Amino acid sequence: MARLRVLMPVFNEIDFDGRVERCATAVGCDHDVTVLALDSGRPYVPSGFAVVRIAVPGLGRLRAVRPFLFWLGFLVEALRRRPDLIHAHDYFMAFPGWLAARLLGVRLVYDAHELSIPTPGRAMRLSERVYLALERWMVGRAAAVIAASAARARLMQDYYRLPDAPTVIRNIPAPPPPPDLDAIRARYPVLADRPDGLFRLVYQGYMPPQFGLDRFVAAVAALGEGWQLVLAGLGPALPALERQIAETCPPGRVIVLGRVPRQDLPGILRLCDAGIIAYGRELLNEIHCAPNKVHEYAQAGLPVVANANPGLREIIEPWRIGVCGEEPGPAIAAVRRDYQAFRAAVATFAAQDRWDGEEAKLRTLYRRLTQPLPREPQPV
Repeated sequence: MARLRVLMPVFNEIDFDGRVERCATAVGCDHDVTVLALDSGRPYVPSGFAVVRIAVPGLGRLRAVRPFLFWLGFLVEALRRRPDLIHAHDYFMAFPGWLAARLLGVRLVYDAHELSIPTPGRAMRLSERVYLALERWMVGRAAAVIAASAARARLMQDYYRLPDAPTVIRNIPAPPPPPDLDAIRARYPVLADRPDGLFRLVYQGYMPPQFGLDRFVAAVAALGEGWQLVLAGLGPALPALERQIAETCPPGRVIVLGRVPRQDLPGILRLCDAGIIAYGRELLNEIHCAPNKVHEYAQAGLPVVANANPGLREIIEPWRIGVCGEEPGPAIAAVRRDYQAFRAAVATFAAQDRWDGEEAKLRTLYRRLTQPLPREPQPV
């Protein structure tokens, strides 16, 4: 198999993007991979691939211009490096990925992290319409398209009228090495203080208002002593959540850690008892969510409490690894009541639903892409 020089652009900080890390590491087993990402300003050591980070200013009210500055930096790097293949991650990089591949005469892989197609009955913002139009333009021109779930692949195939469904590479993280729990307790002393009988829930990830995390804060406040909620992450809902916590919760009932490094997350989860997964219920992208949280929680041995979106129910309910429901309080209580049964189901799930299978599909896809491009017919 020919060894390709692969350029993977993503308009994100590689430090916090587990999907890109996993894909780059998997493809890097057979090819030379360079990830092009936003510069987080933090030290980062890649494993099995190289990283080039581009610094893009915040720009304040002109923040919407940032992707276009990144596009420019990416195109310059692509033309300078002249890779054999472009693997563009997420809708931000769909069009510039296609443009770079076109200029270089190479193949394009498009990895759709999100579901961009419109939700019936909901008006789209101008930026959403622009990115949708760009994705529609290029998705049929890519050599391969990747989706994060089977439901998303079906929706994309129907909406874009693709001859073949996108390849499904699910958001299953590779199992992390055993965490140093003493080091985590030292780094996060608020987690080291654990009274007997405490049941500790954790939510990790992005925090927008539509996820309804305020309902989980209210539920933990109402449940009383013996319950605690840890929030790890950032998002526009966090200031309102912090006000709610200050006004309604006794000290220590809800702990706000902010954004934590990915390498600390497995240890933080191990110091908790159950994980929370929450998504909005209006957008197709959230209704048919494809979270890696359920797998990260499972690898830490945590049952889950989740809302009842189809993308969550189709994973959680068949495996019996948690409770899906729209009322957080009863769902949380149900997990604690049958905790050992849920823990046993989680162990089975974590042992059988693994990244290895997704990695094999991705490497198989690349083996197909190493075949030579078909020659265009020559005029007679």
